[in-house]
Amino acid sequence: MIATILLSILIFSVSVGENVTIPVNEHTILRAEDPCMYFNKTLSNVAEVEPGEHILQIGLNCSEGIKVVFANENRIAAISVSPAKPEKIQNYALYLEKEFRDSGVKYNMLAEELNKISKKLKEVEEENSKLKIEKTALETELKGMKESYELLQGKYTALSHNLESEKSKVSQMELELKSLSAQSATYRITTLFLISIFIGSFTATVMMLRRH
Repeated sequence: MIATILLSILIFSVSVGENVTIPVNEHTILRAEDPCMYFNKTLSNVAEVEPGEHILQIGLNCSEGIKVVFANENRIAAISVSPAKPEKIQNYALYLEKEFRDSGVKYNMLAEELNKISKKLKEVEEENSKLKIEKTALETELKGMKESYELLQGKYTALSHNLESEKSKVSQMELELKSLSAQSATYRITTLFLISIFIGSFTATVMMLRRH
């Protein structure tokens, strides 16, 4: 690669497949006129860059001729592109072959991993469906238990009221029994008193009759 500076414009002479370095001293938007060239930073022909040196790759599909590079839409470089060198093409072919093999290995690994994930996903979906069914069953059971609880609660309340009512009745009956017991005791005393008086009078009458 040969680069010279002429009136602040960089002049490069390179072969297809090589790269050039574009220096900038401020925040800049670089743009290669031909999309066949790309910056390593963005892998496209446009890059927003900070001060420093930035690599521009001359793609293998670039045609011969002068390629222009702009910095903030001002021409910053002119690149004279010549045909690719045979060894460059060979090296690139070997690189592509290696990449192809590596990609094949990665593809097989990813396919296997995807298959495992698919099986796991299916298992999770089945487990999720089972949990949904169990959830529905539990919700139904809970609803039934809630209804039973409310029914029992109603019965408990009714029985509590009945118990209080019966308790009141029992208390009333106890009072009545006490009253009757008291009345019965008074009645017995009165009866005995009357019987005593009767017996006494009867005895006195008999004695009088015997004297006469």
